[in-house]
Amino acid sequence: MEKRKAVLAEASVVDEMYSLLSAYEVKIPTDDQIKLDDLHDAVLKYGDSIEAADSFIEENKSSIMVELDRQVTSINEELINILGLLHSGKYLIPESDPEEIVPDLLSINERITEIRTRLESFARYQRLFQVKPICLLYV
Repeated sequence: MEKRKAVLAEASVVDEMYSLLSAYEVKIPTDDQIKLDDLHDAVLKYGDSIEAADSFIEENKSSIMVELDRQVTSINEELINILGLLHSGKYLIPESDPEEIVPDLLSINERITEIRTRLESFARYQRLFQVKPICLLYV
């Protein structure tokens, strides 16, 4: 929201400067007038785009949040399975062969890194849809 306001404020400052020139009957060069008209068009298109994005968010927010919740639940279950795996079997036996365990642990670490990346994406999606992120990255 702050970025939107900043962009519109910058355009407004330029518009006010040209209004001041017009008020003092200073002739605005044709090239500048064309650029000013282009700026007005860009501001209108920007506003329309923001409005369309807001509408999209409102229309799709609930279905997308349901899907995100489903995926987060799936990831939580996978993490619980990984935790259970690490708290059982050969991982708890001091005499276990490190040559067997280390590749497994590297594979598990790689999967956890992939999960972290997905959760970061989910948190960005939640911020995009203007909801408090439920994907807290403890991984």
